[in-house]
Amino acid sequence: MINLIRMDLYRMLHTASTWILIGVISLFAIISFYMGTVDQKLMEETGERNQLVIKGEDEEGMQFGITVNTPYHEDGSEAAYLEYVCADLQSGILLIFISIFAVVYVNAEEKSGFVKNIAGQFSNRFWMYLSKNVVVSLFVLMAMITYMIMQIFGVLIWHRGAPFGIDMAGEALRYGVIQWLLMSAFAAGIVLITTLIKSTAIGITIGMMISCGFSQIFLGFYYKIFQNTKLHVEEYLITNNIKTIVYNSSMNRFLQAILVGAVFLLVYNIIGSVVMQKRDVV
Repeated sequence: MINLIRMDLYRMLHTASTWILIGVISLFAIISFYMGTVDQKLMEETGERNQLVIKGEDEEGMQFGITVNTPYHEDGSEAAYLEYVCADLQSGILLIFISIFAVVYVNAEEKSGFVKNIAGQFSNRFWMYLSKNVVVSLFVLMAMITYMIMQIFGVLIWHRGAPFGIDMAGEALRYGVIQWLLMSAFAAGIVLITTLIKSTAIGITIGMMISCGFSQIFLGFYYKIFQNTKLHVEEYLITNNIKTIVYNSSMNRFLQAILVGAVFLLVYNIIGSVVMQKRDVV
């Protein structure tokens, strides 16, 4: 297993698409921070917010998409660097890039013949599947760290002298770990979809649609059919948990998010491992 992870990690680090995506994430982090700065100034001057928004609205008025909520203090004090980081993690922006990476990485492995070349060396091929998910989770961590580093540059350029947020460092760290778990579970779902359908275009499309909250449309139908239901399905969706928890959420809310992430991560890996074990790849 360790050797498989090393091989997969080597492939990831020596693949051009990995670094292209990291570059795009870096650029987007700077753009997002700049837009946040514009939003903050607009709020101070007019009291209106101009959030960085990529979203739409269906005919019933249900919103879907990605919204970055700029941290703002009503007392006029400047938002801390860690508040900006947490706000961007909550937006789900990184899910788009994670979707693209997961699909491209898995399908590149299939097209290069890598799986066929090593499949015969393992009687338990499910280790190959688990190894891919470990490496994809490491990419998620790379993406998060890259985003944080680039936002430091944003602070130095547009908010020089802004507080770091030492008093909320513990909460932010806990929040980041939980978001990593949820995003890794999301990525595991995209890896599973890609493994099943083997289509780069469809895989990326599905990933981006889920990232942008198109599941809200199906939730709308669900609540129309079951109008008196007490089961709030959205509370058990990965993307909903990513976009609704905040760094100072209650412990119960965090525990629920951890449970959702862990269960989905486990289920996706079990299903994918069974598929890989039974699939004829030789």
